[in-house]
Amino acid sequence: MKNLKNFFLLLIAVLLSTGIYSQKKDALRFESGQIDAMLKTAKNQNKHLLVEIINGTQVADDEYFNTIVFAHEKVSRIIPENYILLKVNLKTDKNIKRYAKYNVHKYPTFLFLDGDDNIMYKLAGKVEPNIFLDASNFGINPDNNMHLWKRMIDENPDAESGILFNYAKGLYYGGDNYELYKEKYFKNVGANYAHDMNGIEAVLLFTEDMNDPRFTIFMEDYSAIGPGNLNPRFVNKKINEIISISIILSVSANKKIVLDDTISSTCRTFHIDDPMVVMSIVKMKYYKQIEKNQDNYFRALTEYLMTSNGLLYNYELHSYIKELTNDCNNQEFLMMAITQLNELISIDNKIDYQPTMIDISIKLHNFSEANHALEVLKSFNIEAKKYSEAELNAMAEKINKAHLEYKEAQPKREVKKENNVIHKAKK
Repeated sequence: MKNLKNFFLLLIAVLLSTGIYSQKKDALRFESGQIDAMLKTAKNQNKHLLVEIINGTQVADDEYFNTIVFAHEKVSRIIPENYILLKVNLKTDKNIKRYAKYNVHKYPTFLFLDGDDNIMYKLAGKVEPNIFLDASNFGINPDNNMHLWKRMIDENPDAESGILFNYAKGLYYGGDNYELYKEKYFKNVGANYAHDMNGIEAVLLFTEDMNDPRFTIFMEDYSAIGPGNLNPRFVNKKINEIISISIILSVSANKKIVLDDTISSTCRTFHIDDPMVVMSIVKMKYYKQIEKNQDNYFRALTEYLMTSNGLLYNYELHSYIKELTNDCNNQEFLMMAITQLNELISIDNKIDYQPTMIDISIKLHNFSEANHALEVLKSFNIEAKKYSEAELNAMAEKINKAHLEYKEAQPKREVKKENNVIHKAKK
């Protein structure tokens, strides 16, 4: 067995040397500075300015954007080629009034500006890589951007539906009020919105209540019209989100509502193919936000991971597995989580998965697997250079310490087990 593991590690090292398993470190480098000076620099270099606005320290958001969004192959290429990068912290920036014009309400907010300080596009909060990529392209397109769409709408209140939709969508992703332009769009396309090229996406983006007539009509037709030109994953996730949030609001307003019955009847009403997915999503929200029952939340989360095949992106799946690893001590749930992690590693092995494998293996007292994950991590790190020698040593120390504590506690576990047997025999 040991020889097999050595062979496996040697194979990984060879793959690393050929680039097959190489891990990119493409996080974008944002500079500090004054926005007006940076705008001038961007204009002189015939580039645009990408401004990230934060409000204090946001470690989780930084990790998400660095490892998921900025590391995206196309994003990491398009941004440096076309933008000067500026990061502004409103907690410490002395020129805070300068940023009031951008109407920032959520953090982080990304402003895609041209050299004349026009907002070409804007994103607020955590977004998926494809949304960031679209915004990056709009930000450098002189014929297709937020600034131009607004001017066209101001000049012609009856602007075509595509312009109204794109502008409302831009406001939506920028964290701004989109209601006026949403209604302008639906008024423009009329009752036939389901057959407009942007109609399905408009209903899914701009609907917050499953009882909205537009949503109910869309759901009646969905089995026939399908997702159109949209990604089925996006469509299904938005449908689940609208339904689950609506049910949670109903349950929180009326405590007499029976959760399982409400979910089942709603799924029948909307002809949901897989009600178990909706059931697990609603229960995750319910037990986390309303009843605040951690065990039931983790039970719903593991059910979601087991039933949401094809619905989650790999980084979302890994994020949920990390949450279980960090916050859950239930061995059954952890076993389900490590099964999911092994499946993820088998199809999309990344350096970031190995520290999670180490942590979850320690919790399951599988120290040989934890050490194996550390060796794989070291092999990946030869080229990636993501972890320092001190960090790798700290991981090894964590494994050794946990293993020692587990062995030292073994006699106590044996005594407890023996006492339980005696207690059961007396009964």
